[in-house]
Amino acid sequence: MFYRHGPGTFRAVRVFFGFCLTSEGIVFTMVANSSLFNSEDDRSMTLKNFDIAILGGGPGGYVAAIRASQLGMSVGLIEKKFLGGTCGNFGCIPAKALIQSAHTFELAKGVKTFGVKASDVGFDWTSFMKYKTRCVMKVRKGVESLMRKNGVEVINGFGTLINPETINVEGTQIQAKHIILAMGSHSSTLPSLPIDGEKIITSDHALELESLPERILIVGAGTIGCEFGYIFSTIGVEVTMVEFLDRALPMEDTDISDEYEKALKKRKIHLQTGASVESIEITDSGVVSKVKPRDGEGEVSIETDMVLVSVGRGPSTENCGLEEVGIELDKGFIKVDEYLNTGVGNIRAVGDAAGGLMLAHKASAEGILAVESIRGYERIPLIYENIPRATYSQPEVASVGLNENKARERFGESVKMSKFPFAGIGKAVVIGDSNGFAKLISGGDDDRLVGAHVIGPYATDLIAVVNTAINLGASAEEFVDIIQAHPTLSEIWLEAAHGLYEGPIHF
Repeated sequence: MFYRHGPGTFRAVRVFFGFCLTSEGIVFTMVANSSLFNSEDDRSMTLKNFDIAILGGGPGGYVAAIRASQLGMSVGLIEKKFLGGTCGNFGCIPAKALIQSAHTFELAKGVKTFGVKASDVGFDWTSFMKYKTRCVMKVRKGVESLMRKNGVEVINGFGTLINPETINVEGTQIQAKHIILAMGSHSSTLPSLPIDGEKIITSDHALELESLPERILIVGAGTIGCEFGYIFSTIGVEVTMVEFLDRALPMEDTDISDEYEKALKKRKIHLQTGASVESIEITDSGVVSKVKPRDGEGEVSIETDMVLVSVGRGPSTENCGLEEVGIELDKGFIKVDEYLNTGVGNIRAVGDAAGGLMLAHKASAEGILAVESIRGYERIPLIYENIPRATYSQPEVASVGLNENKARERFGESVKMSKFPFAGIGKAVVIGDSNGFAKLISGGDDDRLVGAHVIGPYATDLIAVVNTAINLGASAEEFVDIIQAHPTLSEIWLEAAHGLYEGPIHF
């Protein structure tokens, strides 16, 4: 068999003639190069056909693959490295495993409060990392098992679009009626902070550290920066954070950011907002960072052993043949419509590569939407502002819907807001963690719940209670009539809901 590598380009092995049948008709080829074949012994191009081919095996891609299989379609899932993608291997799961280890260490140091006697409580970083690896491997193997269970064929290798129906995977042609692009993202960097993987690192490197620095500068106080700030500070690393915007967790409600900054101060994390790291100098003893306020006044030098660059994530769409087949990009992100169509053939894009919220659960929801749209299901588009957001440090932070400022912009004087502290919740007192609060926002003529924000114990789980109500379009009056079990932390939402009317009960 002979191989057409791309429009007007033909590559194979030795010199002879042949043909292959493609969507464009019969293509005659003269073969003269062996570099695209799998091995010296495999001289013919492998050809696979599917109803759907999915490029990327992260939460967007593998969930789409499962749903497609459930709906009776044949599926080829292409993954260049590990199933589970960034989330399972280099992000969500390993980071949260380290957070859990750090939190357990923190709890162990405070067991005397609960009448428990313990001595010589310490931690071992190597054991932290081993636990992290066990979690990653268990999740990865779980995804592999799901692929086998659902009859999804996994093709390992780097995939490149050849035309709207064909993906080349290192010498294997994957042809499909529909293609879903789910290549994910990677850590972003800054020109002034060249990554060397040793003293200037990203979160990827931080998850593989063999030893701890004594001092670290974290550039960026968003979700990832704050999570690593918690891990490092809890186990004794001196942490400094620099954020270009005016507050920590700048995407959250301002009340949440204010409370979070208080928590950073209690942890003795030094935070400098409204500033940027202009340059760095690597010395024998560490790294000297020049930090400059946005107003240009008072530049300072900060010396640490290591700098962690945590300034967001960029799309992993390079060298995938997207622009060559006519797919439009915006700063590397794939442009899609509300049903994830790219506008080129039957190609859709989901997850981080398609931009917007760069969250695993958003990617999974888009993967399901894309597959069900392909199958002809009537689906409404995703409401992105109603996708929950979470930060897994201590205190935990979670939110869904509009913050107070955006709610007032949209609904004006009809907006009502209520906050209730965990200090008034019996279960919070019992577990010894009563810092923080929950905040509810309603607005519009029907007094619908339009926003919820929480900082405190188990916030990332608690958000599910009000997330359901907001996505179902519940009014504040309807929500206040839902009885919460006592004693539970979820009672905080009931108290906040009462606060939208006459006032909370336990205050």
